Amino acid sequence: MKKKILFFVAALLGICNASAVVKWDGTTEAWTKGAGTKSSPYLIENPKHLAYLADMVYVGISHYNGVYFKQTEDFDMNGQAWIPSGTADNYFSGVYDGNNKMIQNIVLKETSPVQYVGLFGYTVNATIQNVRLKIKEYQSSANYTGGICGYMKQGTIRNCEVSAHSDSIAVTGELGSFGGLVGWMEDATMDQCSNNVIYGCSGNYNGGLVGYIKGTSAAKAYITNSYNKKRISNSTTYHSSGSVYIGGAIGVAEGVEMNNVHSSGVYSSCTLRDSYIGGLIASFYEGKITLCSNNGDIYYTGSGSSRISGLILWSDESCTITGCSHRGNIVASTSRKLEIYGLCYEGNIYSSYCVGDITITGSYTSNSNVVCGIGCTGNIKNCYYAGKISSAGSKYAISHDGSCTNCYYLEGCGGDGTSGATARTAAAMKSTSFPVMLNQNGAATFYMDPGNVNKGYPVLEYDRAKTYTITWKNDNGTVLETDTDVPEGTTPTYNGSTPTKASTAQYTYTFSGWAPNVVTVTGDATYTAQFTSTLNKYVVAFINYDGTPLQSSEVEYGTIPTYTGETPTKPADEQYTYTFAGWSPSVVTVTGNVTYTATFTAIPTAKIYIIHVNQDCTSYMEEQQ
Repeated sequence: MKKKILFFVAALLGICNASAVVKWDGTTEAWTKGAGTKSSPYLIENPKHLAYLADMVYVGISHYNGVYFKQTEDFDMNGQAWIPSGTADNYFSGVYDGNNKMIQNIVLKETSPVQYVGLFGYTVNATIQNVRLKIKEYQSSANYTGGICGYMKQGTIRNCEVSAHSDSIAVTGELGSFGGLVGWMEDATMDQCSNNVIYGCSGNYNGGLVGYIKGTSAAKAYITNSYNKKRISNSTTYHSSGSVYIGGAIGVAEGVEMNNVHSSGVYSSCTLRDSYIGGLIASFYEGKITLCSNNGDIYYTGSGSSRISGLILWSDESCTITGCSHRGNIVASTSRKLEIYGLCYEGNIYSSYCVGDITITGSYTSNSNVVCGIGCTGNIKNCYYAGKISSAGSKYAISHDGSCTNCYYLEGCGGDGTSGATARTAAAMKSTSFPVMLNQNGAATFYMDPGNVNKGYPVLEYDRAKTYTITWKNDNGTVLETDTDVPEGTTPTYNGSTPTKASTAQYTYTFSGWAPNVVTVTGDATYTAQFTSTLNKYVVAFINYDGTPLQSSEVEYGTIPTYTGETPTKPADEQYTYTFAGWSPSVVTVTGNVTYTATFTAIPTAKIYIIHVNQDCTSYMEEQQ
């Protein structure tokens, strides 16, 4: 009976788990729970509720201004085309909380003539948060296309993530602005968002996070703490004129402040258009970025005149770039002129670096090519370039026409020296003194690279490996060694003398390793020495009464020794005969070296006397010999 009950409970649990993902049948249904307030939001319990919300916005029933919604389950959109909620006139202005529930198997489809494609088509002063979107397919050539939102005006997108059912997704057609999360953002904020899809995109403005973002003097736009975890790619043949902007995270940013935003490289083989490619941002105006990076390679082949940068391509002299980096190679090949910059074309670049080789190959070998390790113009201070430049044309280690202060480049990098910059060997740039030099009146702080995430060259706060303290103790608690700043992901090593443990009468100890087992570092850890114990043996000797050795052997501690020889003897004398009586001291369990001596019992010798009687009746005794 008990087994049947357990089976029934297990079956119920299975049913509950199966129902955790609710499939969409393509219909709509009004929600029934909640009041639409912050404390009591409308509950979106199935995809039909979500589709109903989209329809109500799309046909202009309500903007839901200030109304709260909360998703309660994981949704499976069943591979059906999704009609976005919102147009420029009929937009969403509420608060949608995805509650970290998944919306998967969705097809984001353009519906002519609407040009806003995404889970939400058009939002104004809305908040979209905690959404987990897993895309099956894009069917869109709309002007504004993004995973979460096509067009976001004002408002906030927070803690949202886009992934896909395959590693990469093609977004075909000549879109206007495409972003992994948002196609176009205006006076809006993005925080703690990420993209985990490789996009093959074909828009005018393409970004792993946002296609185009702009702020105004009245309302700045912000992107913070966000990541494009996969590269963005472009391999489209464009049939109309104009330029293409491709950024690892952002296509074009205008009037934007960015902090702690990172991307993972760009691959492009765009044809019939000029391309502007930035590892983080393709074009950047009137803004500032702090502690941002691109950590992937950039590859380009194409037929247009192109400009490429490891971090930001176009920028103006008002832009400020502080504590930023590009870590990766830039490889380009074209039949026309190329310009490549390790970090940025123009702007104020402070406390930043580029580590990676820059290579131009292909049929176009004119001296018109331009390569700079950091940037072309602007103020460059406390920066370094560590890589090799291979290209025909003009090559500059740091800058072509910028003002450089306290800047350094790798000796023999292949670029001409720059006024205000100093060549240094790789060993010197990896030494402990180099971060100190870079940090002179620095706007951001450089650190050593013990985790070798940057080939040993100095790193900034966001890209240095986390470090921890590893403590090594003897088994009695004595600290043998303390290692600080041990990088995450490395295997710690004990560098002291082999631990020892004092022997006892019973055991001798041999070091056998550490407990727990030594593993790669994920946090502070303490390892305690372990020992193998060997039971001691002692010499046990048996000797006769006169010191003559009878038996000698090694016997383990705690064992009662046994004499196995012939019974000891002692010769009789005139007075006594002798019988073996045991050992002295008494035989006990072994606790050390010991000698046992045979002991004997003395037995007096017996004598015979003869009594003689004389005739006179006297007598005498005679001892019998």
